[in-house]
This record gives sequence, C-alpha cells and structure tokens, in this order.
Amino acid sequence: GGGITVLLKKALPMFVVAFLGMAVLRSVGDAMLANGLPALGGMDAAHWRQACSILGNDIGSHVCLGTAMAAVGCTTNLSVLRGVGPKPFILGAVGSLSVALAAFTSVSVLAMAGMFPAPHTHKPTITAGQ
Repeated sequence: GGGITVLLKKALPMFVVAFLGMAVLRSVGDAMLANGLPALGGMDAAHWRQACSILGNDIGSHVCLGTAMAAVGCTTNLSVLRGVGPKPFILGAVGSLSVALAAFTSVSVLAMAGMFPAPHTHKPTITAGQ
C-alpha cells in the first residue's frame, strides 16, 4: 500500500498534478460559459477572464515560473556541469534549434496558406506645420 503511494509521488511531481488540476478547472469553466452557464463560482465571462488572467499570467507566469527558475539556478552545481562535458550542451542546442526551425517552418507554411491576417503596418503621416 504505502510503497505504491511513495512511487506515485516520485513519478508524478506535485507541480504536474497542480498543472493538470488547473487545466481541468479552466476547461470546465470555459465549457460552462460556452453552454450559457456561469463559470465556476458563478462568475460571468468578464470576471472569469479576469480571474484566469490573474492566476495564469500574473501569478503563474511571473511568480511561479520565476521562483522555479531561481530554484533551478540556486541548486545548480557548476563543478558537476563541468564534469559532464560538452555533449549534453550540444544536444540541447541541436534540440532547441530543431524546435525553432520546426516552428519557423510551420508558421511560414501557415502564413503562405493565408492562415494569418496580413500584419498591420502603421505609416506615420506628416502634416503641414510639424
């Protein structure tokens, strides 16, 4: 009994459980609004968007992500990084470049297919007297 719980906690970190829980809550709230019902907690669409923005953008993106990145940096031992050699870093760079190339290619193909609107360009106008 207890061994399975410990194994599950190691295999499934709490941040993953929290992420999945928030994704479910967001999906349920959006689905309720789409069906003409108030979102979770009886919120209308405007309040739901505001709550999602605060939780997702302000707290999630800034506070939680910043804290996680700081924790990774604080627990990184530079002598261990020197010991692993350049191969993991080269693999990481190749992986990152592959993802960037795939994203660029996908966006380019979708843009050529007309899936994105033309960019809005603002040309300043000069009037007499300026």
